[in-house]
Amino acid sequence: MIALEVESLSSQYATVFAEVLTNGEEVSPRGMLVKEVRPLVLTLRDPRYSIPGRAGVNRGLMWMEIAQLLAGQFRHNLYERQSKQAAALLTPFGAYGPRVADQYFFVLEELERDPDSRRAVIYIGDQGDLESTLHFGETDQPCTLTWQFFLRNGALEMLVNMRSWDIVWGLTYDIPSFTSVQRSLAWALGVEVGQYTHVAGSAHVYERHFKLRTDSGAGPLSPVTPTKRSERAADSWQDLMNRAAQALDSYESDSAMLCPTEWGEALGAWLQNE
Repeated sequence: MIALEVESLSSQYATVFAEVLTNGEEVSPRGMLVKEVRPLVLTLRDPRYSIPGRAGVNRGLMWMEIAQLLAGQFRHNLYERQSKQAAALLTPFGAYGPRVADQYFFVLEELERDPDSRRAVIYIGDQGDLESTLHFGETDQPCTLTWQFFLRNGALEMLVNMRSWDIVWGLTYDIPSFTSVQRSLAWALGVEVGQYTHVAGSAHVYERHFKLRTDSGAGPLSPVTPTKRSERAADSWQDLMNRAAQALDSYESDSAMLCPTEWGEALGAWLQNE
């Protein structure tokens, strides 16, 4: 087990990567060599700095992930425009957006009803996922099991429970996406943003990334929130979901076909009402 606490993933990602690469055990699930730590507990004290400091981060894909997660949708054709490689791994079965869309409202209702609640959980993994993978040909079993939210000391904390975590390609897009959900829910509730903690049963580095360079810094991820908040958290959240869906619509109908990175940054600004 390794437990790490960092202030900024943007500047301290190299530490996380080195810990897993150095201390991981070599195993080969499905014939692919990895260095694996079981479990990894990673706490991010400042969720604004959630873009890992490494070369090769696709900002367009990052914003696409965030928009579809906040909209509660899955649009495979838009993933294909961002990254053919990512699109090849994603299916409607495993897509997070449709799995979480309705659950956001229950979490907001629960935390408004009881700010000290321990029941504000969004379930992504399902008891039938492994059966579907084994017997029905599904290839996209969700890696994430749950998101849990705690409203403590006036701030919204997030705890992620994940069964399997690639800390290069997976972490790069998971943490910005999940912290965007955390920060947006905090905005809807009218509270501050607390720490983010990620617990991975298996955190690993694939052999193809053993020599990855991690000397590239990254700035903060701006919060994905409109400027006006409604009195009811559910109304604020619905407005945010609508904005995310409209942003996806605008990209889908964009005949100018902006390059993925340019469109991704434009989406981020548009979602934030900038």
